[in-house]
Amino acid sequence: YDGTDRLLVWDIRASDGYPINGHSLTSGDQQSDSVLWGQGDQYGSFEASSTLIAVGAPYDDMGGEDNSGSVYLFNPDNLNEAHTKLYPPAEYNVQNMRFGWSVAVTDTRLIVGATDSNNLASPTSGSNGFIFIYDATNLLLPPLVVEPPEANIGSFAYSMFEESNRLLVKSSTESGVYVYDLVNMDQPPVH
Repeated sequence: YDGTDRLLVWDIRASDGYPINGHSLTSGDQQSDSVLWGQGDQYGSFEASSTLIAVGAPYDDMGGEDNSGSVYLFNPDNLNEAHTKLYPPAEYNVQNMRFGWSVAVTDTRLIVGATDSNNLASPTSGSNGFIFIYDATNLLLPPLVVEPPEANIGSFAYSMFEESNRLLVKSSTESGVYVYDLVNMDQPPVH
């Protein structure tokens, strides 16, 4: 991301280390490299695996809901082919959800953070934000939805990092991180 409404994507797998297949994906109501970006989507988090590139657009307006958010998904082996646009599940498609604020990707998982969900009733009093864990091999399956583990957490899923079946999650208001074991999601996170 170069600080404008443009995301620059380079395929750097060339044997000599020099970029090949450079793409400039520009926001606005224009077509660039087979991608239609919405005005004001404000690309956020960017993550890639060997099978998937995910680009968050947390200010995308889906279904008339301002800033509900989305995630653009690309095949890293062919950036020119059509992309997939992933929206929050219908029951979470609310104004200011900011789905796509943070993303984490592996070959088998797509993890999407939505930082601002004040328009949803949450059993975790005073907290906002959700994590959506998708099967990256079949995005048609419903995601596992993870709510903030404690009360009064602001912008849960503000940033995330996945490594070795562990998901590290940072909120905008808490010190430290929440560490989830992705193999045992029925267990509470370590904080």
